[in-house]
Amino acid sequence: MKKHFGYALLAFVALSVAFEVFQETRPVPRPMAAPEVPTPNVPAPATTKTQPAKQLVIARYCHGNARCSNCIKIEQYSREAIETGLRKDLDSGRLQFETVNVEELANRHYVRDYALYTKSLVLTAQTGGKEVRHKVLNGVWDHLGDKDAFMAYVRLETESFLK
Repeated sequence: MKKHFGYALLAFVALSVAFEVFQETRPVPRPMAAPEVPTPNVPAPATTKTQPAKQLVIARYCHGNARCSNCIKIEQYSREAIETGLRKDLDSGRLQFETVNVEELANRHYVRDYALYTKSLVLTAQTGGKEVRHKVLNGVWDHLGDKDAFMAYVRLETESFLK
């Protein structure tokens, strides 16, 4: 029985990978680019001292359609750790917490971007609206059985990432 279950599981994984490869290699229609309009020769404005762009850190919990109790617990613990331990950064707008379903078409890129293989908490830093770095907190699964250790891990990693 175990042997058959193993083969069925292996077949499921192979089909899942094949489906994902098919989805990635399927051509996507691209919108046509607007024609370039020449710009008149206008001198550049005088340069002034500019402030460095502020960095935004997003703690993003990535999940799929199927959500087990542990996956929901990871989201709850992560949100609580961020909201209680890093309130000052949240209130200043320097830090945000969000959840995304990576099985939705608009969010599928996160699986590739962060090399996700399971539900994950990802810290991303953005400057000028562009992501400049990220870190996947795989340790959330290791600390799931101990809420205090989980919360300390998420806070420590996030505080370190904010620096």
